[in-house]
Amino acid sequence: MKKFYSLYLVLISMVVGFLAGILGALVVEDNILDIKSYTGNIDNLSTGELTFKDSEKTFYDVSMDHLRKSVVGVARAKEDSDNLTDNYYLPQDIIAYGFVLTDDGWVVTLSENLNKEINSELVVINNGQVFSFKEKIVDPATGVLFLKAEVEDDNLEAIKLGDSNKLNLLDDLIGLDLFGGVLLHKVISLNNFDSLILSSEKLERRMVIDGKSNIGSPLINSHGEVTGLVSSGEGGIYKAIFINDFKDTIGQVLRGKELKRIFLGINYIDLTEFTKDNKTTDNISESKGALIYSDKSTEAIEKNSPASKVGLKYKDIVISIEGEEIGTKKNLSEIIQEYKPDTEVELEVLRSGKIKKIKVKLEEIKI
Repeated sequence: MKKFYSLYLVLISMVVGFLAGILGALVVEDNILDIKSYTGNIDNLSTGELTFKDSEKTFYDVSMDHLRKSVVGVARAKEDSDNLTDNYYLPQDIIAYGFVLTDDGWVVTLSENLNKEINSELVVINNGQVFSFKEKIVDPATGVLFLKAEVEDDNLEAIKLGDSNKLNLLDDLIGLDLFGGVLLHKVISLNNFDSLILSSEKLERRMVIDGKSNIGSPLINSHGEVTGLVSSGEGGIYKAIFINDFKDTIGQVLRGKELKRIFLGINYIDLTEFTKDNKTTDNISESKGALIYSDKSTEAIEKNSPASKVGLKYKDIVISIEGEEIGTKKNLSEIIQEYKPDTEVELEVLRSGKIKKIKVKLEEIKI
């Protein structure tokens, strides 16, 4: 009887140990790969090819080695030290991530974190190399920062740029860091704004992704193309700037090493978005257009702006720009920022129930 009881305990112990081993392996794998947001299967991680599969299709089939070489980090420069460990850059040293735009040294990152480092010498880190930079250009409409790293022999690896207009809800995207991390995400919103009141000078629509990420990290689609740049977030929810919001400005940066954005000078509520889920007591019957508006922290119309010069008023509703309706596909900012400075455009404006046509000459934002 004692032998039978002992054998029974041994069997129970083996079963418990086996289950604990499986659970432990799952926890370790989850922590190492950070794949909490993904439920598919992961194959071929050890070969340098990352492939996500389900029963119907393959999501990714891209070279991880190439993608990793296209990721950059920006950090405070370290002084040479006799202590070898002090000369290495660690994850906590990275102020912002970004990606390689051109082989000859142009990289893309975000300006917000770096603007706080005005008294620090900064460097670009890529593929185990450290580069200084002198040229930097900020896009005032998105906060994207272009840096020109001082490289020799065009030895950086640029990544392809995608089309963020082709993104769909629940699309799978990946992000990478400089230390071997693979961050997996799903798109959970393509239409997020931090504020109800928008500026004509800012492109503020954001993509929302789930899963842990890093500020400035490029979001890469199934073709190995950048579709966005992580701009803010914490925990398991992050927001990203769409690649299309600054892709058209890249030519300006590369050709003339400057970037021109449009100044109209109004703050507004996008009625297309606002009236979807809100009821107003302000006697506004329109369901689309840009309602010129202000709150305690903003002015409806900036002084000495193109908008003020042509007499636009508080609570005017801009219906269209050059015949393109606001809110059908784009908001006012997204339409305005497609024009060049000194262009004259015709606005269709609803004021006190009557339609007016007002021409305004767009100016360049002064940085």
